Amino acid sequence: MYIDILREAIQRNIEFVIESGLLDDKKIEKYAESNVHSVLHYCLIKINEIPVVPLPEYKIRLKNP
Repeated sequence: MYIDILREAIQRNIEFVIESGLLDDKKIEKYAESNVHSVLHYCLIKINEIPVVPLPEYKIRLKNP
């Protein structure tokens, strides 16, 4: 049940960013330069159809052990 709702919500959010011009083939080809990971992460955070709390991802830079 939640998986279908989650999948549909993610799909709607991805369609929104495509229609808004935030994501297209050229940006996907240059994945790192276009920050595609952050755009897709945004699609996950914007889901509000299921009772979960989306948390943004934080990168912690550590020195080499």
